Amino acid sequence: MFFGCILNAFSEEDESWLKNPNAAALSSLLLPGSVQLYDGRYGVGSAYLGTAVGSRMLYEYYKGEEDFISADDRLDDDFQEKYVNLTTHKSDLALSIWLNNAFISSYDAYKSRTHNNKISPKDDLNDLWFAPFDWKYLSRPTTYVPMLVAALIGSSRDNVYAIRRSSDVSDSALYVGSAFMSEATAVGEEAFFRGYVNTEMSNNYGEDYGLAGSSLIFGLTHTGDGNQADFLTSSGIGGYLGWLHQRNGYELGESVAVHYWFNMILAAAEIKHGAVIPLIELNTKI
Repeated sequence: MFFGCILNAFSEEDESWLKNPNAAALSSLLLPGSVQLYDGRYGVGSAYLGTAVGSRMLYEYYKGEEDFISADDRLDDDFQEKYVNLTTHKSDLALSIWLNNAFISSYDAYKSRTHNNKISPKDDLNDLWFAPFDWKYLSRPTTYVPMLVAALIGSSRDNVYAIRRSSDVSDSALYVGSAFMSEATAVGEEAFFRGYVNTEMSNNYGEDYGLAGSSLIFGLTHTGDGNQADFLTSSGIGGYLGWLHQRNGYELGESVAVHYWFNMILAAAEIKHGAVIPLIELNTKI
Protein backbone atom coordinates (compact mmCIF):
# COMPACT_ATOMS: atom_id res chain seq x y z
CA MET A 1 0.00 0.00 0.00
CA PHE A 2 2.74 2.42 0.96
CA PHE A 3 4.57 1.71 -2.27
CA GLY A 4 1.34 2.45 -4.08
CA CYS A 5 1.48 5.92 -2.55
CA ILE A 6 5.04 6.28 -3.81
CA LEU A 7 4.10 5.14 -7.31
CA ASN A 8 1.39 7.80 -7.40
CA ALA A 9 4.21 10.32 -7.41
CA PHE A 10 5.14 9.20 -10.92
CA SER A 11 1.61 9.45 -12.31
CA GLU A 12 1.13 13.20 -11.91
CA GLU A 13 0.95 14.67 -15.41
CA ASP A 14 -0.23 18.17 -14.58
CA GLU A 15 2.56 19.21 -12.25
CA SER A 16 6.27 18.72 -11.84
CA TRP A 17 7.43 15.58 -10.10
CA LEU A 18 8.83 17.32 -7.02
CA LYS A 19 5.51 19.01 -6.31
CA ASN A 20 4.02 15.62 -5.44
CA PRO A 21 4.10 15.00 -1.65
CA ASN A 22 5.50 11.46 -1.93
CA ALA A 23 8.12 12.43 -4.47
CA ALA A 24 9.18 15.33 -2.25
CA ALA A 25 9.37 13.11 0.83
CA LEU A 26 11.40 10.45 -0.97
CA SER A 27 13.76 12.98 -2.58
CA SER A 28 14.44 14.74 0.70
CA LEU A 29 14.96 11.40 2.45
CA LEU A 30 17.60 10.30 -0.06
CA LEU A 31 19.19 13.74 -0.38
CA PRO A 32 18.29 15.86 2.65
CA GLY A 33 17.67 19.49 1.81
CA SER A 34 17.11 18.91 -1.91
CA VAL A 35 13.42 19.82 -1.90
CA GLN A 36 13.96 22.78 0.40
CA LEU A 37 16.62 24.11 -1.97
CA TYR A 38 14.29 23.48 -4.93
CA ASP A 39 11.65 25.57 -3.14
CA GLY A 40 14.06 28.45 -2.59
CA ARG A 41 14.40 27.82 1.16
CA TYR A 42 18.14 28.07 0.89
CA GLY A 43 18.96 28.43 4.58
CA VAL A 44 16.91 25.41 5.66
CA GLY A 45 18.00 23.33 2.67
CA SER A 46 21.66 24.10 3.23
CA ALA A 47 21.31 23.17 6.91
CA TYR A 48 19.82 19.77 6.07
CA LEU A 49 22.36 19.09 3.35
CA GLY A 50 25.30 20.29 5.42
CA THR A 51 24.21 18.20 8.39
CA ALA A 52 23.87 15.12 6.17
CA VAL A 53 27.33 15.54 4.65
CA GLY A 54 29.06 16.53 7.89
CA SER A 55 27.57 13.77 10.05
CA ARG A 56 28.26 11.10 7.45
CA MET A 57 31.86 12.23 7.11
CA LEU A 58 32.28 12.09 10.89
CA TYR A 59 30.78 8.61 11.03
CA GLU A 60 33.10 7.33 8.30
CA TYR A 61 36.07 8.95 10.07
CA TYR A 62 35.34 7.25 13.40
CA LYS A 63 34.53 4.00 11.63
CA GLY A 64 38.02 4.03 10.15
CA GLU A 65 39.77 4.41 13.50
CA GLU A 66 41.73 1.40 14.80
CA ASP A 67 39.74 1.11 18.02
CA PHE A 68 36.32 1.26 16.34
CA ILE A 69 34.16 -1.69 17.40
CA SER A 70 32.08 -3.09 14.55
CA ALA A 71 28.44 -4.04 14.96
CA ASP A 72 29.32 -7.76 14.80
CA ASP A 73 31.83 -7.44 17.64
CA ARG A 74 29.84 -5.06 19.79
CA LEU A 75 27.18 -7.47 21.05
CA ASP A 76 27.74 -10.51 23.24
CA ASP A 77 24.48 -12.45 23.11
CA ASP A 78 25.64 -15.08 25.61
CA PHE A 79 26.10 -12.53 28.40
CA GLN A 80 23.64 -9.91 27.06
CA GLU A 81 26.33 -7.24 26.96
CA LYS A 82 27.14 -4.41 24.57
CA TYR A 83 30.70 -3.09 24.33
CA VAL A 84 31.49 0.57 23.70
CA ASN A 85 34.49 2.87 23.74
CA LEU A 86 34.77 6.58 23.04
CA THR A 87 35.35 6.19 19.31
CA THR A 88 32.36 3.89 18.90
CA HIS A 89 30.20 6.18 21.03
CA LYS A 90 31.07 9.16 18.83
CA SER A 91 30.32 7.12 15.70
CA ASP A 92 26.89 6.25 17.14
CA LEU A 93 26.16 9.94 17.71
CA ALA A 94 27.20 10.85 14.17
CA LEU A 95 25.13 8.05 12.64
CA SER A 96 22.07 9.08 14.67
CA ILE A 97 22.39 12.66 13.43
CA TRP A 98 22.77 11.50 9.82
CA LEU A 99 19.76 9.17 9.87
CA ASN A 100 17.34 11.36 11.77
CA ASN A 101 18.30 14.45 9.81
CA ALA A 102 17.12 12.55 6.70
CA PHE A 103 13.85 11.60 8.40
CA ILE A 104 13.19 15.19 9.51
CA SER A 105 14.06 16.62 6.10
CA SER A 106 11.65 14.15 4.49
CA TYR A 107 8.82 15.14 6.82
CA ASP A 108 9.51 18.83 6.26
CA ALA A 109 9.37 18.35 2.48
CA TYR A 110 6.18 16.28 2.70
CA LYS A 111 4.47 18.80 4.95
CA SER A 112 5.17 21.60 2.47
CA ARG A 113 3.20 19.70 -0.22
CA THR A 114 0.07 18.59 1.67
CA HIS A 115 -1.89 21.77 2.39
CA ASN A 116 -4.83 20.58 0.27
CA ASN A 117 -4.92 17.00 1.56
CA LYS A 118 -7.83 15.79 3.67
CA ILE A 119 -5.31 14.73 6.34
CA SER A 120 -2.08 16.68 6.54
CA PRO A 121 0.78 17.14 9.04
CA LYS A 122 0.07 19.75 11.69
CA ASP A 123 3.26 20.02 13.73
CA ASP A 124 5.98 22.61 13.52
CA LEU A 125 9.31 20.81 13.87
CA ASN A 126 10.56 23.31 16.44
CA ASP A 127 7.71 22.37 18.79
CA LEU A 128 8.49 18.66 18.58
CA TRP A 129 11.91 19.06 20.21
CA PHE A 130 10.20 20.25 23.41
CA ALA A 131 7.35 17.72 23.37
CA PRO A 132 9.04 15.14 25.67
CA PHE A 133 9.16 17.74 28.46
CA ASP A 134 5.69 19.21 28.02
CA TRP A 135 3.47 18.56 31.06
CA LYS A 136 0.47 18.50 28.72
CA TYR A 137 1.73 15.14 27.50
CA LEU A 138 3.51 13.87 30.61
CA SER A 139 0.33 14.17 32.67
CA ARG A 140 -1.63 11.84 30.39
CA PRO A 141 -1.98 8.14 31.27
CA THR A 142 -1.33 7.34 27.61
CA THR A 143 2.15 8.81 28.13
CA TYR A 144 3.14 7.90 31.68
CA VAL A 145 1.88 4.31 31.59
CA PRO A 146 4.33 3.38 28.76
CA MET A 147 7.04 5.15 30.78
CA LEU A 148 6.24 2.93 33.77
CA VAL A 149 6.31 -0.14 31.51
CA ALA A 150 9.77 0.87 30.26
CA ALA A 151 10.96 1.37 33.84
CA LEU A 152 9.63 -2.06 34.80
CA ILE A 153 11.38 -3.71 31.85
CA GLY A 154 14.64 -1.90 32.56
CA SER A 155 14.61 -2.68 36.28
CA SER A 156 15.72 -6.26 35.61
CA ARG A 157 19.22 -7.02 34.33
CA ASP A 158 17.76 -10.01 32.48
CA ASN A 159 15.74 -7.74 30.19
CA VAL A 160 18.50 -5.54 28.80
CA TYR A 161 21.94 -5.72 27.19
CA ALA A 162 24.16 -4.02 29.77
CA ILE A 163 26.79 -1.62 28.47
CA ARG A 164 30.38 -2.60 29.20
CA ARG A 165 32.42 0.53 28.51
CA SER A 166 36.11 1.26 28.24
CA SER A 167 37.65 3.72 30.67
CA ASP A 168 37.93 6.43 27.98
CA VAL A 169 34.16 7.01 28.03
CA SER A 170 32.38 7.92 31.27
CA ASP A 171 28.90 7.06 32.48
CA SER A 172 27.97 10.74 32.26
CA ALA A 173 29.05 10.85 28.60
CA LEU A 174 26.88 7.81 27.91
CA TYR A 175 23.88 9.36 29.67
CA VAL A 176 24.26 12.63 27.77
CA GLY A 177 24.76 10.80 24.49
CA SER A 178 21.73 8.60 25.14
CA ALA A 179 19.59 11.65 25.91
CA PHE A 180 20.68 13.27 22.66
CA MET A 181 20.13 10.14 20.56
CA SER A 182 16.77 9.44 22.22
CA GLU A 183 15.66 12.97 21.38
CA ALA A 184 16.89 12.80 17.79
CA THR A 185 15.34 9.37 17.28
CA ALA A 186 12.00 10.33 18.82
CA VAL A 187 11.63 13.44 16.67
CA GLY A 188 13.11 11.89 13.52
CA GLU A 189 11.26 8.57 13.57
CA GLU A 190 7.93 10.08 14.64
CA ALA A 191 8.20 12.77 11.98
CA PHE A 192 8.86 10.16 9.30
CA PHE A 193 6.92 7.05 10.31
CA ARG A 194 3.93 8.81 11.82
CA GLY A 195 4.05 12.34 10.40
CA TYR A 196 4.68 11.11 6.86
CA VAL A 197 3.96 7.38 6.47
CA ASN A 198 0.96 7.07 8.82
CA THR A 199 -0.53 10.33 7.57
CA GLU A 200 -0.10 9.47 3.90
CA MET A 201 -1.40 5.91 4.19
CA SER A 202 -4.37 7.00 6.33
CA ASN A 203 -5.14 9.70 3.80
CA ASN A 204 -5.13 7.20 0.91
CA TYR A 205 -6.44 3.99 2.46
CA GLY A 206 -8.32 4.99 5.61
CA GLU A 207 -7.20 5.06 9.22
CA ASP A 208 -7.32 1.31 9.94
CA TYR A 209 -5.25 0.25 6.93
CA GLY A 210 -3.03 3.30 7.32
CA LEU A 211 -2.26 2.42 10.93
CA ALA A 212 -1.63 -1.24 10.11
CA GLY A 213 0.59 -0.45 7.14
CA SER A 214 2.69 2.21 8.84
CA SER A 215 3.14 -0.02 11.91
CA LEU A 216 4.42 -2.91 9.80
CA ILE A 217 6.82 -0.64 7.93
CA PHE A 218 8.10 0.66 11.27
CA GLY A 219 8.59 -2.93 12.43
CA LEU A 220 10.54 -3.86 9.30
CA THR A 221 13.16 -1.21 10.10
CA HIS A 222 14.04 -2.84 13.44
CA THR A 223 16.35 -5.85 13.57
CA GLY A 224 15.99 -7.00 17.17
CA ASP A 225 19.77 -6.88 17.69
CA GLY A 226 20.80 -6.15 21.26
CA ASN A 227 18.30 -3.92 23.00
CA GLN A 228 16.56 -2.98 19.75
CA ALA A 229 13.03 -4.36 19.55
CA ASP A 230 12.34 -7.10 17.03
CA PHE A 231 9.83 -6.92 14.18
CA LEU A 232 6.75 -7.96 16.14
CA THR A 233 7.52 -5.81 19.17
CA SER A 234 8.41 -2.80 17.01
CA SER A 235 5.23 -3.24 14.97
CA GLY A 236 3.21 -3.26 18.20
CA ILE A 237 4.98 -0.16 19.49
CA GLY A 238 4.51 1.49 16.11
CA GLY A 239 0.83 0.61 16.28
CA TYR A 240 0.47 2.28 19.66
CA LEU A 241 2.36 5.40 18.56
CA GLY A 242 0.36 5.54 15.33
CA TRP A 243 -2.89 5.17 17.30
CA LEU A 244 -1.84 8.10 19.50
CA HIS A 245 -1.04 10.09 16.37
CA GLN A 246 -4.49 9.46 14.92
CA ARG A 247 -6.27 9.89 18.26
CA ASN A 248 -4.66 13.31 18.70
CA GLY A 249 -5.89 14.56 15.35
CA TYR A 250 -2.60 13.72 13.60
CA GLU A 251 -0.55 15.82 15.99
CA LEU A 252 2.83 14.25 16.84
CA GLY A 253 3.64 15.76 20.24
CA GLU A 254 2.49 12.92 22.49
CA SER A 255 3.93 10.24 20.20
CA VAL A 256 7.31 12.00 20.36
CA ALA A 257 7.10 12.21 24.16
CA VAL A 258 6.28 8.49 24.55
CA HIS A 259 9.00 7.48 22.07
CA TYR A 260 11.62 9.63 23.79
CA TRP A 261 10.98 8.44 27.33
CA PHE A 262 10.63 4.79 26.39
CA ASN A 263 14.01 4.90 24.64
CA MET A 264 15.69 7.03 27.30
CA ILE A 265 14.55 4.93 30.26
CA LEU A 266 15.77 1.73 28.64
CA ALA A 267 19.05 3.39 27.57
CA ALA A 268 19.60 4.52 31.17
CA ALA A 269 18.95 0.94 32.31
CA GLU A 270 21.64 -0.32 29.90
CA ILE A 271 24.15 2.06 31.47
CA LYS A 272 23.06 1.41 35.06
CA HIS A 273 23.40 -2.36 34.70
CA GLY A 274 26.78 -2.03 32.98
CA ALA A 275 30.32 -1.47 34.18
CA VAL A 276 33.83 -0.52 33.11
CA ILE A 277 35.64 -3.29 31.22
CA PRO A 278 39.46 -3.44 31.28
CA LEU A 279 41.05 -2.15 28.08
CA ILE A 280 42.94 -5.40 27.50
CA GLU A 281 39.71 -7.39 27.73
CA LEU A 282 37.91 -4.89 25.51
CA ASN A 283 40.61 -5.17 22.84
CA THR A 284 39.87 -8.87 22.51
CA LYS A 285 36.36 -7.91 21.40
CA ILE A 286 37.55 -5.70 18.54
